[in-house]
Amino acid sequence: SSDYANSVFNLNNLDEKGKKDFLKYMEPSSMDGSTTGTITWYDHAQIPFFMIDICAENIKEEGPVYERLYGTLYDGKIVSFDLFGDTKQISEETDAFMRAVVDSAVISAFAEAPTIENGLSRQSAVTLGAVGVLIVLLIVYFVTTHSRNKREKQLRKETADRLAEYRRSKQDDESVGTGALRFVNETDHDDAAIKTFANYQAYHLQIFMPVFTVVLSVIALYVVWQLGNYKDNWWVIALLAGFAVYSLYKLATASTNTAKVLMRSYGKLRNRRAAYYFYDGDFRITGLQASNLHPYFQISRMYETNEYFYMYFGEGNTYFIRKDGFKQGDADAFRTFMKEKLGKRFK
Repeated sequence: SSDYANSVFNLNNLDEKGKKDFLKYMEPSSMDGSTTGTITWYDHAQIPFFMIDICAENIKEEGPVYERLYGTLYDGKIVSFDLFGDTKQISEETDAFMRAVVDSAVISAFAEAPTIENGLSRQSAVTLGAVGVLIVLLIVYFVTTHSRNKREKQLRKETADRLAEYRRSKQDDESVGTGALRFVNETDHDDAAIKTFANYQAYHLQIFMPVFTVVLSVIALYVVWQLGNYKDNWWVIALLAGFAVYSLYKLATASTNTAKVLMRSYGKLRNRRAAYYFYDGDFRITGLQASNLHPYFQISRMYETNEYFYMYFGEGNTYFIRKDGFKQGDADAFRTFMKEKLGKRFK
């Protein structure tokens, strides 16, 4: 039996083209050309038989080795009657005896050929779709990551050049802001504020990557599982399952881990209250750091939530501006002001 025999299953089912293809497939040959032969059909009352004559060189010093085979294929199996003539060609007497055996052969029953569904099965289609999604997700991830890194690198360079020019324009005098003072805000970076920010950071701003990782690992696990052969692939399945569980764990503890890191950082400060002074041309932050002026283009992005404005300097530097902490101006006017300054960087 073989995959090919299973695909043919029964010689009675072959049309003329199928019979030609079968003879071509079964024709005796070898890569080095030392084995040659012919194949023809042989009539039988129940099912087509074939006859193969084989001549093999380089097997014995005495000369070529001859073999004749009568066979048929049914129920996905090849059945054959084999005559081995060694270095002598098959005699007519021996061949006549073999033909009589073949003619007298009776196949008591034929199995029904298995139904071959057109197209993919539903399971195969789902598996193939999962593989496609996996490939697309990986391509999208690498393309977007490369594009974002390239864009951020260029933006950092431009910001550094502009910041150097801004410092030169201040002529080392940063005691007075540029233009009128528009807004004053005081916000405590206490534990409650840190926990609120950690939840927002973990489950709003940075939710994509952990969810993407979980989805990726689950799809990969599904694909490997559908491929079967669990004994050989057990370590791959275990690895992917472990990765999926670890990704879920990281997703569940993201907020807590972010809060711990920030609390260790802010816990070292004597003062955890930040005072903000927003002028027409720049702004000042005091309390958490040295009292320096900053241009608005130095803000990489700003987000508004129900309670806070979160002001980012790059990825790792974030300041909290509580909406009810304004000493001059209010949250609504501040929102309008910052939208004008930041454009698409305000969300």
